Order: sequence, then structure tokens, then C-alpha cells
Amino acid sequence: FLVKPLCNESLLLWGASIPLLYPDHTERVNLLHELIRNNMPPDSSDILFPVSRFQVESCNWNESELQRCKLEILCWRLRISDMLGHFIAQPMIITDSNDQTSRT
Repeated sequence: FLVKPLCNESLLLWGASIPLLYPDHTERVNLLHELIRNNMPPDSSDILFPVSRFQVESCNWNESELQRCKLEILCWRLRISDMLGHFIAQPMIITDSNDQTSRT
């Protein structure tokens, strides 16, 4: 009765604590790479994942369902500003016109 909500809450807690569990950016990149690789279909022709809204469908979850949920939660977590800044390069602002011509 309470197992399914507890599983879902544990996954959300894992997502919220990613910066603490993986403080090094390289570890986060490796985690993302591993989750993507583990969730790729064998034939690679169908790369769309069903949307689950970060929820385990049943109390008897299997490893593939767990990995898919973790990938969805990690992707959601990477869109939050404290993680987004590590994966997206900051814009370059060029104020000197001579500097701009020397870069082209």
C-alpha cells in the first residue's frame, strides 16, 4: 500500500541530492553517459522513451524501469539552475571590436 509512494519519493530524493552524491562534475557526466547508454534500445532505431513523470509503475520494479526513472529524474535535475550552469557554457561577451576581429 505505501511501498509504491515510498519508491517514488526515494527516486525524487535521489534526484534532489545529485549535487551531494556526485560533487565532481566528471562524476555527473559519467552518470549521465551511463544512464543514457543503459537505456538505449538494442536496435537504436526507436530512441523515444515513454513518459512516466518520474514514477515507478508498480511495487515490483525491475532494473530497466529503475534506470529509466533515474535518467528522467537526472534530465529534469539538469534543467535546474544549480546544475544547468555546469553543463551549459556561459555566453562570451566581447566588448572590444579589435578583440572580435582577432578571433575570426
